[in-house]
Amino acid sequence: MPARIFLTCDRWLKRFVTGLQAIHRGFWLGVLDREALHHVAERDYSAREMYRTSYHNLSGLFPWEETVISRFFGDCHSVLLGAAGGGREIIALSRRGIQVDAFESCQELVEVSRHLLAVEGIGTRVTVSPPDRVPDGFGRYDGLIMGWGGYAHIVGREARVRFLAEFRRHVRPGGPILLSFLTRKPESLQHRWIFAIARFIRVLRRSRETVEPGDTLFYAYLHFFTQDEIRQELEDSGYHLEYYSEAGYGHAVGRATHSEKT
Repeated sequence: MPARIFLTCDRWLKRFVTGLQAIHRGFWLGVLDREALHHVAERDYSAREMYRTSYHNLSGLFPWEETVISRFFGDCHSVLLGAAGGGREIIALSRRGIQVDAFESCQELVEVSRHLLAVEGIGTRVTVSPPDRVPDGFGRYDGLIMGWGGYAHIVGREARVRFLAEFRRHVRPGGPILLSFLTRKPESLQHRWIFAIARFIRVLRRSRETVEPGDTLFYAYLHFFTQDEIRQELEDSGYHLEYYSEAGYGHAVGRATHSEKT
C-alpha cells in the first residue's frame, strides 16, 4: 500500500511540475519579443563554459555527424557553416580536408573560435552575424551546415525560411545542407499548453509577432520540429529533403534544387 501511494503521488507531482513549466515557458514566450529572445540566447551561450573549452571544441564530430558527413558530404571540398559556436565543427571538418568559412551570432564565441583556430593553424574566416541572417560577402560552396542545434534558435517559420533561402545562394546546385534540431510529436500536451498560453498573452499585448506550435523557452528560445515541418521549410526555401533521422539527435539533409526560390 505505501508503495502504491508513493507511485501515485510521484506521478501527480511530475504532472504538476510539467504544468508549472508549461505556464512559466508559455508566459515568457508570450511576453518576450524577437529581439529579447535573441538577447536571451546570446547571454545564455556567453555564460556556458562548455562552448569555450578546448576539450569540447577539439572533441571532433558526434557519431551522427560523422555518419552524415561521410554519406552526404564526401565530395564536398568547401563548406559554409552557420551557428559555428566555439569552433568544434570548423576544426573537425578542416581535419577532414574541407575548407570551411563560418558565421556565429555570439561575439564571445566568435573570439573563442578565432583564438583556437589560430592556435591550431587553421585558416578559416569567422564572421559575426544576427542569429537569423546569413552575412554578406561569402562566395559559393560545395555544401552548407547549420551548427549543432542552431536552426532551432531562429525565431519563427518565416525567418527560418528566409534564412535558408539566403543560405541557398551560397551553395552549388545539388549541394547538401545539414540541419540539426530538437523534435516533438504533434500530440505533445506540454507543447500545446505552451503554445496556447503564449498565443493568449501575445493577443492581449496586441503583438504583431506570432507564436507557433513547437515554440518554447528552455534555456533560450527553441523550436521543436516535426518531420513535416522540416520538409516543408526546406521545400519552401529551395531544397528537397533527402534524409531525416532522430537517431542521436534530430537531423536532416536537404539538396539545393537547380533553381532558387524567389
